[in-house]
Amino acid sequence: RRMSTIILLIAIALALFLVEIILPGGILAFVGILCIIAASILAFKDYGPWMGMAVFTGGALLSALMLYLEIKVLCGSGWGKRWFQHKQVNEAQAGQEETASLVGKAGKVLTPMNPMGKVLIEESVYHAASLDGFLSKGTSIIVTKADPALIRVSAAE
Repeated sequence: RRMSTIILLIAIALALFLVEIILPGGILAFVGILCIIAASILAFKDYGPWMGMAVFTGGALLSALMLYLEIKVLCGSGWGKRWFQHKQVNEAQAGQEETASLVGKAGKVLTPMNPMGKVLIEESVYHAASLDGFLSKGTSIIVTKADPALIRVSAAE
C-alpha cells in the first residue's frame, strides 16, 4: 500500500513538472520537488535507506528526463509550438546589419506614435520613434535613421 503512495507521489511530481512548462511560475515545480522528497521519506521509513535513496535518485532522474523531453522534443514540434504558446510574431529583432538597411525604406504606422509606436516596414513590425512628434495610425513613414537600439521615422511627404 505504501509503495503505491510512493509511486503516486512521483507520478504527481512528473505531472506537475509538465504543467509547469505550460503555466510557468515556479510554484508547480516546487510542489513537484516536495512530492519527490515526500516519496523518498516514505520509502526511507518503510523500506530502509537504500530504497529511500533509490526513490530519490529515480525521481530526480525521471524529472531530468521529463525536463529534457519537454524542452528538446515536445517544444520543438509543431504541436508543441501551438500548445506551449510559441506564437510566431513577425516582429523583427533589430540587428545592426538589418536596421542599417532600413534607412530610406517606406512603411506605415501601426499604432499611434507619440513619439514611440509600432511601424510596418517590408512586412516586419518594428518599434520606432517619430521625429515629427505625433503620427496617427495608417500614416505613411520613411525610415530616416536606424541603429540596433532604435529606429527613427518621419512622415512621408
